[in-house]
Amino acid sequence: MRPGVRLHYAWVIAAVTFVVIVLTAGVRAAPSVLIVPLEGEFQWSRATISFAVGVNLLLYGAIGPFAAAIMDRFGVRRTMCLAMTVTTAAVALSPLMREAWQLVLIWGVAVGLGCGFIGAYLSAYIAARWFRARQGLVIGVLTAGNAAGQLVFLPTMATLITHAGWRLMSLVLAGSVAAFVPVLLLLMREQPADLGLPYRSIRYSDPLGPMPAWLIPAAGSTWVISVHGLDSSRAEALRALPVLHNLGLPDMDIGYRNDAGAPSSPDHLYHLGASEWLDLQAAARYALSHGAHSLVLYGYSMGGNIVESFMAHSALATKVRAIVLDAPALDWYQILELAAEQRDLPGVFSAVVERVVACRIGLSSLDPIDHLVTQLRSVPPTLLFQGTADSLVPPRSNLEFARKYPRSVTIELFSGANHVQSWNVNPGRYDRVLSRFLRTHLGCSTAGCG
Repeated sequence: MRPGVRLHYAWVIAAVTFVVIVLTAGVRAAPSVLIVPLEGEFQWSRATISFAVGVNLLLYGAIGPFAAAIMDRFGVRRTMCLAMTVTTAAVALSPLMREAWQLVLIWGVAVGLGCGFIGAYLSAYIAARWFRARQGLVIGVLTAGNAAGQLVFLPTMATLITHAGWRLMSLVLAGSVAAFVPVLLLLMREQPADLGLPYRSIRYSDPLGPMPAWLIPAAGSTWVISVHGLDSSRAEALRALPVLHNLGLPDMDIGYRNDAGAPSSPDHLYHLGASEWLDLQAAARYALSHGAHSLVLYGYSMGGNIVESFMAHSALATKVRAIVLDAPALDWYQILELAAEQRDLPGVFSAVVERVVACRIGLSSLDPIDHLVTQLRSVPPTLLFQGTADSLVPPRSNLEFARKYPRSVTIELFSGANHVQSWNVNPGRYDRVLSRFLRTHLGCSTAGCG
């Protein structure tokens, strides 16, 4: 690892998730080694035991869509911890079984539900929430956790049953799952409180209905409004919170239309910034009516387009003192052309896709959300982070944006960084540049900014 580069916390999340998947895979594999001892001790038929296993499989598969929705509503950490606790309790109660209905209740219902909450969907859920550049790799590794769990636990459980009996094996299995629950509680992060920062979950008024946001209070009167990218979540902005908090800048980390927990747009489609800027405007109104005198806008990926669309259209743009953009999607033409090139598709294909995308979001062309084409009325001091290996947003498009507004835009290139991965590649440099930019343009004193 290069000097000054530290592991992005997303990999810790992936490692914790992998272990959880391995453990639950071991629990799900346990009935296959319990059949013979349960037959011998209780004289239960294989049909009875298989029925319990069938109930387990049914609930494991059926609970997935509901589990994902519950995670969105109550959080990944709480949901996973509850699922593992239920699984632990069920397996630990196994030695007390005396009747066939108890087998169905414990191994069919309780274990099926507990493991179902950590089912096949979890790999994609975690990968989409925490990763962009390596989603395929992460999904593959996490999915492999199911096979790894069976590989590790099946021979171990069979050996324990042979030498110590199925009851001790059940207790050891329950203890293995229970031992990891505190680790899960400690390491799984998904909100500002997990970084040791105070925050409140709020709703700000929007034309579509109440929109969710996290508000991280601080002493300053200049508020930061953070806007995440497409197919991401508010957790994307957590990386910058320590710097912002140390500078005394309140941060409002917003959700917008079609996000989980937010109202949908009338057509249930993301508009690539063309309409989402209205939600940012509503958030700005909330901030200005709750103590903010001025604003800093912080946009990631499509969130950068939302920010610049706000600057192009909103009367509140005059309240913005500075902008920070991380791999902003400012030119959808070049983004779609790059996607076509990566798939070896002819140029005419990207032209067709551009027309289709524009029509789907109610535009005659993508020009209104192409900020290399449009002329912004106001461009406050802007810091733009860009990875040179961005596979989604062509770095040349953001270099062109910086050349278009040379007096206002400072671009920081991070060698080898993929999309929205500049912080991952060198978090120390990222934090220093961000802090220096905000101190310079907000007139910060030693006591803080704003």
